[in-house]
Amino acid sequence: MWDFKHTLLHNPYGYRFQMDDYFTSVQNEANAHLFLSKLLEVYHSGLPYDAVVINRGGGSQTDFLIFDDFKIGLAIAKFPIPVITGIGHQKNETIADLMAHTNTKTPTKAAEFIITHNKAFEDRLVLLQKQIVIRSQAFLAKEKSLFSSVHARVLNQSRTLLERNKVSLSNLEHRFTSAAKGELHLARRQLDVKRYSLEARPQVLLSYERRNLAKLAENVSASAARRLSTERILLKNAVAVIKVMSPENILKKGFAIVKKNNEITSDPGQFVPESEIEIILRNKSLRATVHTNTEYYGNDFNLPESL
Repeated sequence: MWDFKHTLLHNPYGYRFQMDDYFTSVQNEANAHLFLSKLLEVYHSGLPYDAVVINRGGGSQTDFLIFDDFKIGLAIAKFPIPVITGIGHQKNETIADLMAHTNTKTPTKAAEFIITHNKAFEDRLVLLQKQIVIRSQAFLAKEKSLFSSVHARVLNQSRTLLERNKVSLSNLEHRFTSAAKGELHLARRQLDVKRYSLEARPQVLLSYERRNLAKLAENVSASAARRLSTERILLKNAVAVIKVMSPENILKKGFAIVKKNNEITSDPGQFVPESEIEIILRNKSLRATVHTNTEYYGNDFNLPESL
């Protein structure tokens, strides 16, 4: 057991190993159940081991009988990770050796096998690294050459395209200048025509508006004269009506104006007996006292029915 650990820990490549010990008796085949329980303990530990190494620290030839146990051989065969044996025999081969992933003669050989395995793995990684570097360099060189070729083509095509577009741009500029001059000349001619039209148009409009204004003045004058004549007639009629309805004219016809308390009234309810009233005739003012106030239904002013 000491040889196994010493060989692993002092390997010439500087590999570091994490090891856990599971000690059990490997002498006397009656202890096979103890051996089996240790294998099951490793299985149920849940630790991510890379391998299980079965070593034996010396013993007689009869001590190998435990490694021929059926259940131990079955457990080794079904173990989910590699099992390496180094139980220290030179001639005999046990069932455990046959069921193991790899069997070695001694614990030291088991340690050397693990170191050699790691070294081979490291060599494959280094070789793979070199291949990746070589292929990467070749790929980059190829891509660089391709990029340079594409770059040169892009430059050449860009120059050709620029020269071609430069000529097209020059032609387009010449055509645009000529077209612009033509459009400018045409616009100037149209502007002159509109300017002449605008200069003549105010005079035409002014003459037209003057004729309309003169005609409107004549219509207004005639309309005003007619309206004035109509208003004069209406005024005369109003004056005649006012004269007919004037108190002076009414008094001439025999009517009178009655006042009470210096106010004209026609309300008979105010003429109570013994009240003072003033009666205004055509050219007289009379003061009187009311003696009676009776209803009057006369028809002195009604026109005769024979008419």
